[in-house]
Amino acid sequence: MQKIDFLIIGAQKAGTSSLMRFLERTPEYFFVAKQECHFWSRDYKYNSPDGFAQYLANFSQARPNQIVGEKSPSYLASDKVAARIAQQFPKIKIIAILRDPADRAYSAYLHGLRIGSLSNSMSFGEVIRNYKDLQKVPYGDVISQGFYAKNLKSYYEHFAREQILIIDFAEMVSNPNKILMEVLEFLLPAETVQNMDFALVLPNINVARASKNPEFVHWIRSRKYLSTPLKNWISQKTFTKIPDSKMDLADREYLDELFKESNNDLEQLTGKTFQWSSNGVS
Repeated sequence: MQKIDFLIIGAQKAGTSSLMRFLERTPEYFFVAKQECHFWSRDYKYNSPDGFAQYLANFSQARPNQIVGEKSPSYLASDKVAARIAQQFPKIKIIAILRDPADRAYSAYLHGLRIGSLSNSMSFGEVIRNYKDLQKVPYGDVISQGFYAKNLKSYYEHFAREQILIIDFAEMVSNPNKILMEVLEFLLPAETVQNMDFALVLPNINVARASKNPEFVHWIRSRKYLSTPLKNWISQKTFTKIPDSKMDLADREYLDELFKESNNDLEQLTGKTFQWSSNGVS
């Protein structure tokens, strides 16, 4: 059976695509699935008679000497995923990149506007205060994935701590050399890392943009007969850079209070300190 060595489980809008692209650029060491598989979190895929075989087919071209994995941000927020993974791959390594949940929510909201799943008439304040009513809308619930302690609890129950690497998005952006080296040391044998010689550069992927025609993008993304790479390519043709924007202070204060208890629980769970606004740190 094809082995899977690692999974990047999220969080959504926290640099997972950049980390995946970094690993893709070193094929002498890594084989990364070309698309987000979402196998472990999608019941219809997981329960399909051929689902597991179809999942493993994503890695069929991996060479025996490569470290094999994939990234699917939907794995973080599902309470079923950790047990499912552990049953098949109990020694797998898990990477989670965590971003200040208030900032992550705002980035997800902008993404929802860009792809047309959220109406331009919906303010960020309306979305965050009504997230439970928007859970069936893509990027409508921008809150739930930010309850990291709840989402990670099952991973710590099913895997040893040394199998889990928690990355602070802010630190990855400010000090990518340090974080990328930690990732390599987490995934590769020590002697391999010592002999590696290449630039530790984090690719800049999925930066903030807006769509000139979000309704068209929404229509494209709803076409089941189009492949995901083609949908992405067509959608990107409508994107344009947007000026920097910040959430309203009232919305920031609302989210900081909403996530405060969860963030404190996260630090206790992981043993890691996060310099986030909702921890009482500016």
